[in-house]
Amino acid sequence: MKDLGAVILAGGKSSRMGKDKALLRLDNETFLQRVQKQLTAFDEVLLSVSRETQYPQSGMAEIVDQYAEIGPMGGLYSALTACSSARLLAVTCDMPFFTGDLAEYMCGYVADGYDAFVVVTREDRLQPLCAIYCKSASPILKKQIDKKNYRIIDALAFLRVKRIPLVHSVYADETVQNINTPGEYADLRRRRQGPPIIAVCGLKNTGKTTLLTGIIPCLRRAGLKVAVVKHDGHDFVPDVPGTDSYRYREAGAYAAAVYSRNRYMLTAEQSGLSTEDMTSRLPDADVILVEGDKHSDYPKIEVVRREIADQPVCNPRNLLAFCSDFVLSRPGVPTLSLADYEGVAQVLLSYIQSVNDTAAE
Repeated sequence: MKDLGAVILAGGKSSRMGKDKALLRLDNETFLQRVQKQLTAFDEVLLSVSRETQYPQSGMAEIVDQYAEIGPMGGLYSALTACSSARLLAVTCDMPFFTGDLAEYMCGYVADGYDAFVVVTREDRLQPLCAIYCKSASPILKKQIDKKNYRIIDALAFLRVKRIPLVHSVYADETVQNINTPGEYADLRRRRQGPPIIAVCGLKNTGKTTLLTGIIPCLRRAGLKVAVVKHDGHDFVPDVPGTDSYRYREAGAYAAAVYSRNRYMLTAEQSGLSTEDMTSRLPDADVILVEGDKHSDYPKIEVVRREIADQPVCNPRNLLAFCSDFVLSRPGVPTLSLADYEGVAQVLLSYIQSVNDTAAE
């Protein structure tokens, strides 16, 4: 883009994250790689760093901060004084959903008579680290640095700023979201990967439903939003005869939905359904418990009752525990009593925590 370059700000200490945010991964790419891919339309793309050869594989021209450890203010000032472009689109390396289309949209706001063009979210929040800055902003940034005020948001008060409102665009606020903490990163990974899924399985009449209804309150008390999917090996009648939804389906509708202010139910015809089809519709859950699917590869609790069978029948892969009225001997797999709902819940909570910890690594 003529007279308009770009800079990725990657010189921060990532102190809240505890590790280099530029190297965090999502969908098999680092955050830095994701942002860099969105800036291919710019002839000049700079990488603001705190030291030389910080990211040798990036292939971008590195601009080392002239002022150490003062945050993005120093990186932005250093890039503006070093760039050959008249303006720079600045974006941080911890903004993994930034897109090239948004960059083009931002460039459409560029006009004479301004020092900066700043994205504004739907909540009317300025995003000074997703903005376009002119070289004319450099003296103001330098004054702020000399006064030891390193907040770019404060510097905007002394610049001629044009707002770039997302509310009038197709771009969600998520496209300019910063990922700053391990918790935010774990939440992001969970949203992309879906909530943990655990199967509670066993033979018919062993007490799977009773166990589920016992452990759900325990998980709720632990603060989790729990969803349950039941796998029925036989077909079932989804609508009670006489209800409106039943009448709609009897009249030939392939799907019927009923909803109120607080809940909804949808019944539809579709062949070849799987557990994954159901779990994918529950992205807001903290954990999904599946009743059944004993031959799946999901982590599982197997319910074994002596009067039904004295041997486990589930796929042994990923067994977390047995829940039984007698002790089963399998190395590394504990046996809990059928009524030990708190104990089973603790097994599930430990597994969920391990998944969340892995997501934050």
